Amino acid sequence: MKRIIKALSVRGRAVRLANWNPRATPGCKDKDEAAERLAQNLARIDTLQYLLYGEARRSLLIVLQGMDTAGKDGVIRKALTVFNP
Repeated sequence: MKRIIKALSVRGRAVRLANWNPRATPGCKDKDEAAERLAQNLARIDTLQYLLYGEARRSLLIVLQGMDTAGKDGVIRKALTVFNP
């Protein structure tokens, strides 16, 4: 996980979007592996949400921050579909 964070961090240097591959899958060798890991993580999130609901003591707030065209809608469609509001 630390390797992925380091690869995606841009602190203290100028960023040129042309230098970033929009189809990259950091931490995964290809798109298929990324899709498989997403499915596994969604299953885990579903289980954890069920436990959180059963506890009835805590809540979860997810804040997505990004500029226009940052991919917030895509994250909601792909990664957060497992959540039950």
